[in-house]
This record gives sequence, structure tokens and C-alpha cells, in this order.
Amino acid sequence: MELAAINKNQLRDYASLFSRSVALEWFKLDFKNINLKILRYDSHMFSSNSTTYFDYLKYVYSILEKNYPNEYIYKNSFLNEWIIKELGNGNSKVFSEFKLNNAVADLVMFNSLSKVFEIKTELDSTKRLGNQLETYKSIFNEIYLIVPKSKLHLYLNYDISIGVISYCNKNEKKFILERKSELNIEVNHQILMNILHTSEY
Repeated sequence: MELAAINKNQLRDYASLFSRSVALEWFKLDFKNINLKILRYDSHMFSSNSTTYFDYLKYVYSILEKNYPNEYIYKNSFLNEWIIKELGNGNSKVFSEFKLNNAVADLVMFNSLSKVFEIKTELDSTKRLGNQLETYKSIFNEIYLIVPKSKLHLYLNYDISIGVISYCNKNEKKFILERKSELNIEVNHQILMNILHTSEY
């Protein structure tokens, strides 16, 4: 299915299936959100009994992957294909949607250093970025922005102490370390310990 055949509102609606709140519903065997999308857009897929919810989610994911460069798609690719190999080690622990005092980091990684990754897509602006970076600087040793190659020029000069990772178009999903983060040794360990859960600690 090409972008011309599906409007952005439908793509956003599809993307909501992969939000944290909806995923938690699945664990409670609550599939009302999936059923709603099927009824709204894809009832033809369930004309036989052979299609499962898992089949449907794979189908929706494939559409998003091709047509809608949202954060979830890139985060999934980044986690699975790149981050541990390039910037981690065998002892690295990665957490997604890491809650801080006044922000939520897209990804964080702990090994001998603490690293945070903020994903920006074609759909994002830099409006909140300054506040996010200030929060991250008080907690993490290294800070990285993951940005579209097409918007690299907007972020490379934003703060030269911040590492920058670019990704190519949505079909290639190729990540390139454009600049390594400077090491931040002014970490407030008290704040860090306050936000870690026992399992993360």
C-alpha cells in the first residue's frame, strides 16, 4: 500500500496501536483498539477465521514502516540493529521510554557510562529540545540525538557537545554516527538514583 492510497490520519491511527497504553491493554486480553482499527479500515482481512491479531499487527507495522516514519518504527530498528553493537558492550542494559523528573527519554543505555538517546523524526520540531537536553545533561554521561539525514544540518550545530546519529530514508534504515558525544562528568548522581527503579539500579 502506497502513501497515496492511505491518508495521514489513518497512518496516525494505525501508529496508535503501538503506543505503550495500547500494548498494556493486550496483556489484559483487551483488544478493543485493534478491533476498532479492523472495523474502521480492514474488515476484509477478517473475512476468514485464519487471520490472527498478530497477523494484523504485522500488516499494520509493514504499512507504517513504508509510509509513516514515526518514532516507534525507528526506535525498533535502532534497538534491534545498531545501538548495542556500535555504542554498547556485553553488559549494556537498554531501557525504552525512560521516565525522568520532567521528561521521558526515548532510550537510555547503562554500562560503564550512562547514555541517553533522543529520537527526532521528520515530523518533530526542535521546540522542546533545549529543555530536554538540559535535563539529560544533569543525569547522563553521553547524550545523542538520532535525526533524519535530511534534517542533519538543523542538529549538528545545535549543541556541539551532543553526539549526533543520522538515519537514512525509511526504507534503508541505515544509522551513521556523525559525531560522538563529549563525555559529561558533571552528572548529578543523586538525581539519577532518585529516578532509577530497583531493577534498573
